[in-house]
Amino acid sequence: MSVRPTGTLALFVCLTLASTVDAQRGGKPRASDTPALATFRCNGPTAQTRVPPGTLCGPSAELGIPDAITGDGSAYAGVGDDWTSGTGAFLRTDGQLTLYLHAAAGRMVFLNFEEVVRPPGVGARKTFDFADLDALEITTTVVDPASNTIAANGALSVPIGVTWPARLKVNWTDPYRVLYTIRFNENTYPGSTPARLTRTSANSWILWATDTDLARLVTPGMGNKPPVDEGWYVMPFEITFTVP
Repeated sequence: MSVRPTGTLALFVCLTLASTVDAQRGGKPRASDTPALATFRCNGPTAQTRVPPGTLCGPSAELGIPDAITGDGSAYAGVGDDWTSGTGAFLRTDGQLTLYLHAAAGRMVFLNFEEVVRPPGVGARKTFDFADLDALEITTTVVDPASNTIAANGALSVPIGVTWPARLKVNWTDPYRVLYTIRFNENTYPGSTPARLTRTSANSWILWATDTDLARLVTPGMGNKPPVDEGWYVMPFEITFTVP
């Protein structure tokens, strides 16, 4: 349970995130995901208006725009052979990078929605400016810029020293069982932009977005209706993934 003042708003977060179970076909053992480390550039709630005021962190802090996706002060180590049953950071078997937290792990990630570009639309559910989360999923979908298609080997396809676009999904469930998703994905969520992934060595990558990028927040539509628009936001961040 976490309470975050937001002026006249407060969000109580006590979250669980349902795991996805990968089926094993033909009785063959599933290849293991590779545990990794994820380290955030900025840590702690860095919101501009939190009480007491936080320290603004990030390259745009002098403009009053802090990093909006931040960690809790130490690296998130992957634990387990499978990201859906483990916790922490993983390089998945498809080459995509994931940070997956269970509430039982006792870790936190902080989200800041103060930098509003377009407010929530009709039928929106969002009533908060911040979310302090102990359960969430951050997952990349790396895009080959030459073909604008999903990279066959995910992060492993990116040449060392090169930056490729990365569609980004950040999922969490609120206490009322509403699934919220941050999308950096201009293909399916127009108005948003991709995040980016820079490969710095054979076994390390930096996932990032700047204050010129745009994220969309959505919740599921009812029945066959499309996702509900919960607003467009500036959410700069930087996360370094390393496979030890």
